[in-house]
Amino acid sequence: MLTVSSRTLLCNKILKSTLYNSILDNLSLPLKNRHGFAHNAAVKYGHNEHVLRSKSIFTSPLRKSSENILKIHEVHPQWNCHFQTSSKRNALPAIVAHVIARFSKFGAMLLGRTVRRYWQKLPPNEKVIWKNDMKKNRNVISMIVGVILCGIYAYYLNHLYETPITKRKRFVAFTNEQILEMSKMQLDELLLENEGCIIPATKKGLEFYDRVVKVSNQLIRGNQDLPQIHDLEWTVTVVYDDKQINAFVLPCGSIFVYSGMLQLCDNDDQLGIILGHEMAHAVLSHSAEEVSLLQFWEYVYILPIAALWAILPSDLTAYIAHLMGSKMKEILMELPHSRLLEEEADKVGLILAAKACFDIREAPVVWAKMRLVDGDDSGIAWLSTHPTNEERQKVLDELLPEGINLREICQCPQLPHLDPRQKIAAYDKMFKIDFYHRKEKLYVPLNVNKDEMILQSSSPKSNC
Repeated sequence: MLTVSSRTLLCNKILKSTLYNSILDNLSLPLKNRHGFAHNAAVKYGHNEHVLRSKSIFTSPLRKSSENILKIHEVHPQWNCHFQTSSKRNALPAIVAHVIARFSKFGAMLLGRTVRRYWQKLPPNEKVIWKNDMKKNRNVISMIVGVILCGIYAYYLNHLYETPITKRKRFVAFTNEQILEMSKMQLDELLLENEGCIIPATKKGLEFYDRVVKVSNQLIRGNQDLPQIHDLEWTVTVVYDDKQINAFVLPCGSIFVYSGMLQLCDNDDQLGIILGHEMAHAVLSHSAEEVSLLQFWEYVYILPIAALWAILPSDLTAYIAHLMGSKMKEILMELPHSRLLEEEADKVGLILAAKACFDIREAPVVWAKMRLVDGDDSGIAWLSTHPTNEERQKVLDELLPEGINLREICQCPQLPHLDPRQKIAAYDKMFKIDFYHRKEKLYVPLNVNKDEMILQSSSPKSNC
């Protein structure tokens, strides 16, 4: 996980209003055209009706074999179809819960503000009567507050589950089906947003897909014992954007890789480390965990927000205190939890890569390269969703002996004699000599003819 994680994207996407209004429907019986492509959203093209996931973007067939267990989101530049989605679905309960939580915060602000204004307009004698009534009924009020807190705590305990592999206890409020459905909605959004930037799986584009599919297949075959990997239908999408050094895996099994990442990873072992980390997020259901925790805190903060807006003397002070409280919650709770998930994905990703027989000694090398490309990020570590690159490099280096032992248990081929970690010192030295061209010296050039490779988008917002 690098600049954008799949779970962070999911948390942001499900809050967008467009996701509540339109969902691309999956047909129960996918159609196939003469090329054998399976599709799942209605598009009319001339006199023929095909089924596509989005405009000019669709999925190639999947053969259930050890050699090919991935689909590729493919683009046909010569097609210019009129996009027409199928009928709308009802909103998912998970999304409804998010909407209710966010509106409840707004309602709590209005309630507190109304109570404050009502109290300020009361005559002094009525304020005394109110205070006396509150003192008389303090036991009842305390009981009501106690019941609410006990209910929240019981709800929290009832939704504690163990993560696969690490066995860490965590709070998850959504079912796997709900998370998979939300991730499919996010996939539709991503395909539409990147329309015009997705590299087509044509003859020239296959060199990119062949590399990603080869590495992904190796990871999937090496971890077939995990139902979280075995039971998913995996797909691959490659996006042309050299500025994005990023890759992520959606919970539904969709692998997105940006061309900037392919440039940074100069061999398949490095790419395997990156995709292993991203698959670890999917295996550990980090998206479900983070979305659940965000929703939980939204509900928990309803009463404190109402009290805040009721007690403080003016809207300005209440608003400032509200913002400060939200920022403190983010710094003290949300960001540390996000870094915890990243650290867990690093460890589990190394396990997945080791079981798939990659040279896991490339893991510290990848983060050393990221450290050099990003520069010194240690000064803002406590404000970041991710640990620093230097810290990740160090932790992964310490985990290598266990990972190498796991490779031997899995009867993987012997590692090459030359340790790739020796390249780190060479990178550091090179950067000291030529600081301003450091990114270019780490990148592997890609043979891309943008005019031929990228589908020209009909959307004026395309920026690749």
